[in-house]
Amino acid sequence: MAKLTKGYSFAFQVLGYFAWEEKAFSRNVIREYRQYLEDYVCEKIWAEMSEGDKRLAYGIANCADGKIIKVREYLKMETNQFNLMLS
Repeated sequence: MAKLTKGYSFAFQVLGYFAWEEKAFSRNVIREYRQYLEDYVCEKIWAEMSEGDKRLAYGIANCADGKIIKVREYLKMETNQFNLMLS
């Protein structure tokens, strides 16, 4: 469970709750856990992000190595534009 939640304590609690309710650790538990996090964590965070933050997150998600220069290139941004977005 710790590996699946990657140290995120709330996710660990949610996963533990679903496993306890099911009285087993199954694919169904994992499916419910992921859906719960999507509905109550990811969607909320995404809804509260600015358009610039969403654009940046999209760029990071689409650059395999995660290097800033690659993210900037993907987003077609100059260094100063990118730095302003981060401030």
